[in-house]
Amino acid sequence: MTTNQRTEMQQLRTEDDTDKNEHFDVVIVGAGFSGIGAACYLKKMAPELTFVVVEMRANIGGTWDLFKYPGVRTDSDMWTYAYEFKPWLSSNQFASGDELMQYLNDVVSENNLRKHIRFSHSVQRANFSTKENEWEMQIVTKRHGKEHRRQLHSRFIIFGTGYFDYENGYTPDIAGIAEFNGKIIHPQHWTANDDDSIHGKDVTVIGSGATAITLIPELAKSAKHVIMLQRSPTYISGDRHRVLSHWAPTQWLMSYLPGFR
Repeated sequence: MTTNQRTEMQQLRTEDDTDKNEHFDVVIVGAGFSGIGAACYLKKMAPELTFVVVEMRANIGGTWDLFKYPGVRTDSDMWTYAYEFKPWLSSNQFASGDELMQYLNDVVSENNLRKHIRFSHSVQRANFSTKENEWEMQIVTKRHGKEHRRQLHSRFIIFGTGYFDYENGYTPDIAGIAEFNGKIIHPQHWTANDDDSIHGKDVTVIGSGATAITLIPELAKSAKHVIMLQRSPTYISGDRHRVLSHWAPTQWLMSYLPGFR
């Protein structure tokens, strides 16, 4: 994030400097990839509409701001995952978490979206009033450890909330887990202290999905030994952009061959 972006973040409204009952044409829930994309298209295709983006966290990015485990990156190639209006021009096919956050911050700044985003705003309830022909949303905001309640009214709601439980990552019920004497780490709640805790240790990773695939190579750099337990085999091919970069500039391909993006 640049210095200007940090300054813009500090100037954002969070709660008590706005009316407790506000009306908009559209309320967008979530300031991750979906919510930010929706806001950009709304500004472009329906500039006459008023809108606000409410985000329960203190930053944009959603998943990419939440996940801090080593090796976190997209599991979709960026040439199709990126927005149509802002093509991914890097030769890195699978962007890291930091690269994704920089990309999103650039999109927000370039489209002047920061003034539309309300952080620390959690949607508790949304009811549609047939009489008023509008949505009534109950919002809880947090500031200095205190909760405040407010209402937002809108004609439309766009949900860009994803499918993760950001407070409690999914943890399967594994028989005997309570008797395990080692440390149990959920990647969704990874902290900087966890980086040190796996150094020189034997590590078992349960699962072979996208999280495991990006996490394990990084764990192997400092752990004593890493084992992955999987129910079903996962098949992985080589990194396509590494091969292509040997014979053609990736940026040229992305610029002149739309199907390549």
